[in-house]
Amino acid sequence: MLHLATDVSYEHPVVSCGYVLTKATGGSERLIEMGSRVFNTEHDDRDIEWGSARGEYRALITGVRAALDYDESAILCHVDHQSLVTAVRHVCRDDYESYFRHALMSFLGRFDEWRISRVNRGRNEAAHTQ
Repeated sequence: MLHLATDVSYEHPVVSCGYVLTKATGGSERLIEMGSRVFNTEHDDRDIEWGSARGEYRALITGVRAALDYDESAILCHVDHQSLVTAVRHVCRDDYESYFRHALMSFLGRFDEWRISRVNRGRNEAAHTQ
């Protein structure tokens, strides 16, 4: 099973998304990829009012896209933003633009199984550093 930790740093107009992918086997985790992606929101053509919460959603999308490069059927996503966990778990409740939900679900849907959980900042420190 893949484990994905994501986090974002947002300072208008820059959204910096970090992610860490590990593979869990036999009770231990092995690092398989770390990365980041930086976006200038002033050049975004979707007319989205960016903020840290929307940046968290974008970081999750970035990490899940990276995870698709690995031949795994399950992914467990770790984020430190509770409202994002709530929005992703409850299909009928979406506090964000439909773009985010559609993009995320199109990538998560390629896994046979996926879960999302909120973790404390310490568990997410490597993703935050990215």
